[in-house]
Amino acid sequence: MTEEPFLPPPDELAPRTGLGAVLSRFPALATPAFRSLLLALTLAELGLFAVQTAVIWVVLEETGSPSLVGLSMALLSGSFLAAVLLVGLLADRTGPQRSMLIGTLGASLIVGIGAVATLFDGLVPLISFGMAVASGALAALIMIPGQLLAARIVGRSQVTSALGLRYVPVGFAWLLGGLLAGITLAVAGVAATFAAVAAVMLLATWIVSGLPRPPGLESSGLTAPIQLRLAFRYMSRSAVIMGLVGLAAIVGMFVMSRMSMYPALVRDVLEAGPGALGSFMAVHGLGAIVGALAADPMGRAIGRGRAAILSLALCGAALAGIGLSDSLVLSLALAGVATAGLVGHLATGSALVQLATPVRMRGRVVAAWDFGRLASLTVGSLVGGLLTDAIGPSLVFLIYGLMTVAAVLVIRIRNPRLWRLRVDRDGHLVEAIETPA
Repeated sequence: MTEEPFLPPPDELAPRTGLGAVLSRFPALATPAFRSLLLALTLAELGLFAVQTAVIWVVLEETGSPSLVGLSMALLSGSFLAAVLLVGLLADRTGPQRSMLIGTLGASLIVGIGAVATLFDGLVPLISFGMAVASGALAALIMIPGQLLAARIVGRSQVTSALGLRYVPVGFAWLLGGLLAGITLAVAGVAATFAAVAAVMLLATWIVSGLPRPPGLESSGLTAPIQLRLAFRYMSRSAVIMGLVGLAAIVGMFVMSRMSMYPALVRDVLEAGPGALGSFMAVHGLGAIVGALAADPMGRAIGRGRAAILSLALCGAALAGIGLSDSLVLSLALAGVATAGLVGHLATGSALVQLATPVRMRGRVVAAWDFGRLASLTVGSLVGGLLTDAIGPSLVFLIYGLMTVAAVLVIRIRNPRLWRLRVDRDGHLVEAIETPA
């Protein structure tokens, strides 16, 4: 069976004359199916973020315990980690569209059931914890197939564009998801919030059901443990993928873990309140959109390997700057820069991982790449919290930022092939040859 990516009919790949300069910068938008996928991902990401916001608020209101809020988030991340490798294997076997359809439909049904169950007062805390577990697993069923589908419903030359734009919905979720959930909770209550999310997820399901259905190409018939082991073996033999896995561990340990330190930074260093904390979330959304839009043009200009490395180094420098700042405005600006660098790195990294992997095992490899990042996030958040209590948030931001830059530099030196990596006009990985000046 061929391992070439599924391609839409040629007329779907042809650029539309009316889009002009926009298509020259973002060529994946020339594919109607990809535009539909972006809409579905935007709805799904908004819904997932709204559920997380609602769960945090409901647990705090019903129990009054911040530690139980932390437990609910641990359940969410733990269920994502538990599901992600199996989701990658499922996508390899059945195809990413079918896997994503299971995720959006499952989210609609489970959140809808939760909306009804919350009408019974005594069940609200229990339902919230159950929703945290379910939303983590369902997030894996949406996010991993979403990345894979974005790369397979466009032409190979458009993969880098598609995987940059794929992160735009993440920015909108950070920017609007919590805000919309907060307004709905305040105006209509928990049941209405969950019901609204269920409706949004149902709409996303309808859109996903109409997308192209690239087949799953893993048909060896081997057991799941063996198929996962084969993917890990392939990763270990690829210098490019192992370099990206190393960068992913840095992202989880030192960058994504910053979220747990913002409350202390806002309160103790910037001497601001909840409104300022909300401003950081909004700035993260704007930074994510900027990073997503800039990822492909930057990669074309300087090379994909350089873009993956330098964008993460920029993120680390911005985090270190936050550690040195006592100005709210400057800290917000640096937070936006850090998020733009992070998303630019993730978009470029996702493209490189997929282009470096045979289509039949992309799901497992992408899932393992995500697993490494999120597993290290758990450690980074725990260590960051302990350090924040001991030495204060500013020093932790400074240390984490400098560690990010230093670790990126080590990978740059030890993995020169990743630094030289480019993607040619046909979407194939090539290694640039550097000549002395």
